[in-house]
Amino acid sequence: MKVLLDNSTPVNIRGYLREHEVDTAYGQGWAQLGNGELLREVGMNGYQVFITPDRNIPYQQNLAEIQFGIVILSKNNWPLIKDKIDEVVDAVSRASPGEIIEVEI
Repeated sequence: MKVLLDNSTPVNIRGYLREHEVDTAYGQGWAQLGNGELLREVGMNGYQVFITPDRNIPYQQNLAEIQFGIVILSKNNWPLIKDKIDEVVDAVSRASPGEIIEVEI
């Protein structure tokens, strides 16, 4: 799967998603985009999963027609995420288009 990490998502996650093609918003040149613009880029560029610690996205954006899954992490602190990395990897693997999966860290 093609996965995009939001700006505030720890890049260390990438090492645990070896079965996926993982990019970062920063690496794609999208670091300065607002959430709406960033989500449009995610969809237009064929990403199947977007990982973010922004728990407000479902309330701030119209997600009714998104064609990718969103995995929301409750925190963006790497040592805490690392303790739950199996849950994160599982969420990414099972995320389907239009689905929002929250992982409690």
